[in-house]
Amino acid sequence: MRVHPDDLADLDARLTRVLHRSVEQFEARLITSDDRVVLLDVLARPYIEDGLVVGIFGRARDITDRRQMELKLCESEERYRSLYEDNVDAVSTIDIDGKVMYANNATAQLMGYSPDEVVGKNFLPFIAADRIEETAAHFGRVAQGQTVQYETAIITADGTDPETLLRRADSAMLAAKQVGRRRVALHHELSGQEEARGQRMELALRSAMSNRELSLAYQPQVARWRDAGLGDILISVNISVDQFYDIEFAHHLEAAIELAGISPESLVLEITESIASQSEIVVDQLHRFAGIGVRIAIDDFGTGYSSLRYLKDFPVDYVKVDRSFVDQMETSKPDRDLVSTIVALAQNFGLATIAEGVETPEQATRLRELGAEYAQGFLFGRPMPAAEFEEWLASRE
Repeated sequence: MRVHPDDLADLDARLTRVLHRSVEQFEARLITSDDRVVLLDVLARPYIEDGLVVGIFGRARDITDRRQMELKLCESEERYRSLYEDNVDAVSTIDIDGKVMYANNATAQLMGYSPDEVVGKNFLPFIAADRIEETAAHFGRVAQGQTVQYETAIITADGTDPETLLRRADSAMLAAKQVGRRRVALHHELSGQEEARGQRMELALRSAMSNRELSLAYQPQVARWRDAGLGDILISVNISVDQFYDIEFAHHLEAAIELAGISPESLVLEITESIASQSEIVVDQLHRFAGIGVRIAIDDFGTGYSSLRYLKDFPVDYVKVDRSFVDQMETSKPDRDLVSTIVALAQNFGLATIAEGVETPEQATRLRELGAEYAQGFLFGRPMPAAEFEEWLASRE
């Protein structure tokens, strides 16, 4: 097999970036011995030993059939749109979360909104109040695969305030997604206080960012029972779900490490178990981070459904025992046994354990006896400004 001539320059440029510690995901065409063109989805990352790039680690998937299917689906979508665009009946497409994905002109004319005002919004706020519950029930049956025909009533554009309705629809949609997919939630006036509190918080954060009123706080994470002193200083940072799944985050991370002038190995990224909703994507992204050289810690370990899968499949370095287990460890044998099990599991997989929420000397002693390597909590230090943390660190060197 050989690389398609039109892809050679791009492939050479991407592999050069990989050798300079970049992680690249791209598509490339290969020509087989019988002159067929095969499309590959390629993930390439640097292979690092002793801090030096010694090669390239890559994964390639044949996506030729998938791309052909996507093209056929696009053609089908165009035929679908042409079939319904000029239909005199109101036709709309709604996804599993209740969001309007498509609405034809007849739908817009019926409701009094333009298609742009409908698409992307939850459909329930457009339903008359006395029909919402019935409509939600029918939608739930459709989400389970049933075909439903029923009558309802809608609210037209001149019948209410669309901004308020759509804001409430977003609030209900978020509440439903917190429970899980295939759920329907209705907005109630009682949730207005929570909605208002969220809006006040958002405004306060925007103001704080504009006025540069936000600051970092540092909390020590120590190996309290070791004789060898503090050793290398590690910096642990929590990353959000949005950051984790952002394909550009790895590039931003590399730039931040270079700007700060720190070694990648001194940075620990803390991710929660809730991030692991799509195992394959998680593994790929973790390998991107590993290619940079940073370390990975699983936060709140033991509180989710996928703990063992994390240890088995994901390239992680640390597990953090959730503070809820540590807090009850001295009075609850089940919690004490659970902490002991987590520590033993981590050790069996060659991972270090960090205990969160350590507040008493008795807890620290028990964790040391169980074999936990690191601890974090008010016993050692509360979150503090950078200058105060530097003083704390200097007093222990």
